[in-house]
Amino acid sequence: MTARKLAPFALAALLALGATGGVALANARNDEGNDAASLANAKVSLVQAIAIAEQQAGGHAVGAGVNNENGRVSIAVDVAAANGVRTVLIDPATGQVAADHAGGDHNEESD
Repeated sequence: MTARKLAPFALAALLALGATGGVALANARNDEGNDAASLANAKVSLVQAIAIAEQQAGGHAVGAGVNNENGRVSIAVDVAAANGVRTVLIDPATGQVAADHAGGDHNEESD
């Protein structure tokens, strides 16, 4: 095929990629909005969640953020402890420890 015959196919491919990228970006923004809405009604502040996580893991927080696993929102706190970095997930509604994972990997089952 010549370049003129390939041009419409290339343009269609670029448009398709752009459209799917836009959908992915919209979904990411929607997830962020859902996370913010969930935390707006939280009974536990970020500062409280960090204190709970530090006590649970026996160390000092080095990072924190929102974790959304299948629509279940939690506050993820990475804690540097004597035995390495741990990720502690705090339920924002109750302040209870939802999970505590070695290595800072909150996608694994609880230790």
